[in-house]
Amino acid sequence: MNTRKLTKLAGTGLSGLLIASFIVMSAGLLFVLAPANPVSADNGPVVTRHLPATVIPGETFEVTVTFTTDADAFNSILLTDLAPADWYVSVDTAWCTPEADAASADDNKAETTWFGPEPAGTSFTAVYRVTVPDSAAPGVYPFPNTDGHFLRYYVEGDGPFYVYDFAGDDHVEITKPDEVWVNHEWDGLEEGAPANGYIFGYNAFATIQDGIDGVAGSTVHVLEGDYDGFLVDGRSNLSIIGQPRARVTDLGPEHHHIDLYAMALVAHSENIAIQNLDFIYAPPELDVEPDIYVGPEAGIVYID
Repeated sequence: MNTRKLTKLAGTGLSGLLIASFIVMSAGLLFVLAPANPVSADNGPVVTRHLPATVIPGETFEVTVTFTTDADAFNSILLTDLAPADWYVSVDTAWCTPEADAASADDNKAETTWFGPEPAGTSFTAVYRVTVPDSAAPGVYPFPNTDGHFLRYYVEGDGPFYVYDFAGDDHVEITKPDEVWVNHEWDGLEEGAPANGYIFGYNAFATIQDGIDGVAGSTVHVLEGDYDGFLVDGRSNLSIIGQPRARVTDLGPEHHHIDLYAMALVAHSENIAIQNLDFIYAPPELDVEPDIYVGPEAGIVYID
């Protein structure tokens, strides 16, 4: 016969739920599990985290953490893991194998508990879900390998033991999208704001230049409207495609190495296609040398 007594300690989350006494009666033996000083598990189970390689803003993805018990009477199991700051997690006991006895989520922290006891060789899979903020920028986001995440457990009456070093994946990456859309009417939107089914600052922009800078490779779609000129520098295999009545009506940024202005300046790039954009510009009086200004008659200027 197994009996369990749980005592809720002050605090929040499952880390405040400690088994104050755990009595196991079997074959005439009596074990009493009581709180003890934490001990690092030198030869504890290998805890492995599994993450997707890439994610996008607004996506919700699953994280799985697996381990196998390496001793009998493995009990009071608490798995705590952390997602990147400001990314939010959700949990459900039914997502785990075996089904967890309790689970909680607090901002970017997920906690899962199995009471046990379980014999050696029992495989566990904890699953929680992470939602990427809409405003998250492209880049690499680590899942912290710090004291904030751990596997805690007891073996019979000994413990608690802790495993802090997780194997497996330790980061996800938000990559730039292959296609982006540009609409001057999106000017003033906040990063992460919805923009006609897209996400402003990720795959939706208000200027052609921001679209070029924000796309990974293939296509910048320019919607109807008037836009400043743009610079394509050191890029390859990129198409900038205008929809009807998409117009470039002003100069683009100065090329920082050669002091050259143009409405569309393509420098040190290859296989760049600029299609269906009208270049309409009445140049003002500019106090610049003739060799550093290219007028609208050129439209697009290419520099090797």
